[in-house]
Amino acid sequence: MITETEKPLISLGLSYLNNEKEIPRSLDLWLKSGLIDIVIAIDGRYKVPLSPKMMSNGVPPKFSTDNSELVLEGLLERYPDIGLYKDKVYGTEVEKRQKIMDVSAELRTDILIVWDTDEIIRIDYNNPELFFNNLMRFYKPDVPEVYGMYMWLPSKELWARQFNVNEQNIWYKYARIHTNPGEQRYMMNHYTFTTKQYTDAQIMAISKMQLNEYFYCPEIHPFILYQMIGIDGIRFTTDRILRNQNQLDFGHAYGYQHKCEERYRMYVLDMKIGGYTEDNINPNPVKDRPRNVLERKFGTYYFDEENGFLIPYNEAELELYNSLDK
Repeated sequence: MITETEKPLISLGLSYLNNEKEIPRSLDLWLKSGLIDIVIAIDGRYKVPLSPKMMSNGVPPKFSTDNSELVLEGLLERYPDIGLYKDKVYGTEVEKRQKIMDVSAELRTDILIVWDTDEIIRIDYNNPELFFNNLMRFYKPDVPEVYGMYMWLPSKELWARQFNVNEQNIWYKYARIHTNPGEQRYMMNHYTFTTKQYTDAQIMAISKMQLNEYFYCPEIHPFILYQMIGIDGIRFTTDRILRNQNQLDFGHAYGYQHKCEERYRMYVLDMKIGGYTEDNINPNPVKDRPRNVLERKFGTYYFDEENGFLIPYNEAELELYNSLDK
């Protein structure tokens, strides 16, 4: 039995957009676990470069237009001891997820568990007390750390990949647990973390001094919080079978633009630190990185779906993008 006297304050951070069908099954076992003190639910579409094809096919609204919020409120009404914090953020994935981390700090929670609506606790790996005890073995109050949880990646028929490169039908350890989240931030992409005392430039500069690809080995970088330890007791899986075809199609296109954008931002910073300019471009760029060295204003370009090259919008495309971005 988990008693309140020994338990740190734990928040569950949920990012969603028009997910009324997924939310109940995603949250059900967490709400029943006795672990969660507050759910931080942030509504909003991730901001990403939009290709002309994406814009012509139709772009989801910035915020949910279904009953997602009502479903959330209805679920939490059954658990009066669990709080609900709601907000709306239209920003990049890093900006939206950082909002969850910052709110967790504002609410003075000690531990944040990051969750998505297409993720479901496995009933055959659902032991909240074991999970809690394992977490407490490593938990150190006021120390920012990141721990993993084990996720079963099903077949691509169940879980449309959206450019996730991991294998099918395999257990994989994902960063999901953040202790002392108020001291943490996302570093340039949605899967790398550091403390707020370090800037992206400082981290990349250390990488350049040590080894050209040192940054890409986060488990040995001195400034990066890496999930070396997996906390067992609760494991989860995922699928996207409740999403309609429009959601799946946009998600696939989003995944590509999102991947290219995150790589582009790291590449631009890498070039700045290396002293490269448009006329003095790195002759040996990191494999699969966009070759564009100039930093361009977000919302003025997209990435070619064939080769990943950055393509500036023409006048009509820019006007259309701005109309969707209002």
